[in-house]
Amino acid sequence: MNKNQKQFIRPPYDSRFDQLNIINWNFPQNPTFQHGKYCIRFTLILGDGSTLNRQKGGFASAKEAMKYRDNLIVKLTKNQYMPYRFTLKEFYNFWLYYYIIDGCKYAYNTFKYYATPVKRFCEYFRPDTYMDSITTTDLKNFINKCETFSAYKAMMQMIQNSFQYAKNQQIIISNPAPLAIEICKKEKKITKPPTKKNAFTLNELMNLLLTARKMDYTFYLFLLLSASTGARVSETRAICFSKIDFQKKQLLIDCQLGRGYDNEGFDDNTLLSQKRTLKTRNSKRYVPLPDFIMDELYLARARYEETLKNDPEFDENLDFILFRDHGKAIARPYYYFKKLMKKCNIDCTKHVWHDLRHTYATLLDQNNMNMKVVSEILGHYSEEFTNEVYVIHKPEVIIYDTSEVMNSFIESLKLDSTERTIPVYDISFIQEYLF
Repeated sequence: MNKNQKQFIRPPYDSRFDQLNIINWNFPQNPTFQHGKYCIRFTLILGDGSTLNRQKGGFASAKEAMKYRDNLIVKLTKNQYMPYRFTLKEFYNFWLYYYIIDGCKYAYNTFKYYATPVKRFCEYFRPDTYMDSITTTDLKNFINKCETFSAYKAMMQMIQNSFQYAKNQQIIISNPAPLAIEICKKEKKITKPPTKKNAFTLNELMNLLLTARKMDYTFYLFLLLSASTGARVSETRAICFSKIDFQKKQLLIDCQLGRGYDNEGFDDNTLLSQKRTLKTRNSKRYVPLPDFIMDELYLARARYEETLKNDPEFDENLDFILFRDHGKAIARPYYYFKKLMKKCNIDCTKHVWHDLRHTYATLLDQNNMNMKVVSEILGHYSEEFTNEVYVIHKPEVIIYDTSEVMNSFIESLKLDSTERTIPVYDISFIQEYLF
């Protein structure tokens, strides 16, 4: 089974993490004499209203016990007292499975991004090692074992964030991470690989579309929608007919497909196809659709209706434009895309599916479309980000505009109706969608 299709199971919740905020304390006026030794008994009052009773014994004299008490009160005043000690396993089970998910509200993919370095970290230091025993040298030696930039970056972020959280929650008295990270940045010379920011040329894109159309219609439509809207792969998978305004010729992108923490869809193999919120607040957007895309959507709707009529198990409530058996959403097309590029003699080591977004942004820019509009269509937070990260300033890269440029682009493909590889159905009923 795909590792991403395993059920998500959280470790048991450790209630001690709710008892870290000490707001007050009570100490007796004098130490207690017990078994020939003196001890200090005290009560900690926590933020949730509960109390913790603690004691420290073994003092040879009352004076020694009182000195310990005074030092302890100073620590409590300065927020330097730890009510509990946590092992790496205990701490990261809470930090990763509860703080990251419930506290930070991170998506499942972000959780997975942190999960890998956490696993390596605990394996290296042993799960039963106490958090407060990790030193700056320990962290430096461990970080320096990262061989790739991606592993190095993920490990640095995980260590920085988790140890800062531990310090803020008084799980550790001092934070060894900042100094270790500073030293590693000076000593560890891992060169950041150049960002893969590529776009397809017009001829490459034409070749991909024409070849895909002969291979499989659903995959072709997937490729075409991604290339002509700039939508992310997870957003393209989620496109439904109900999100298409056939009159205004625009698409509403308001969700994506992926998996969450609730294991929904595990039993029927749709775990990775659950509707989820978009990547950012700016990702919800309307995308204009050129005429030739509307033509394809009319045909896709006819194909959908025909399949629905002939398949008694088809789930019409799903409404996916890109569907597989019984109306379920299709998977990410990475394997078929790589196969397609090889068939088109395009170096698949230099391109990924995400390059379709770079391609879309670049030609919109080259056709003098306002960068703020381009940014909004792509769902970015700023036009500067779109221009710096997505637009490729190379004269040989040709992409397309949303309407006029896209329409002229498709005409260059010469997509004659006689060349279509899908059945042509009676689509007279489609007129109703126009009004």
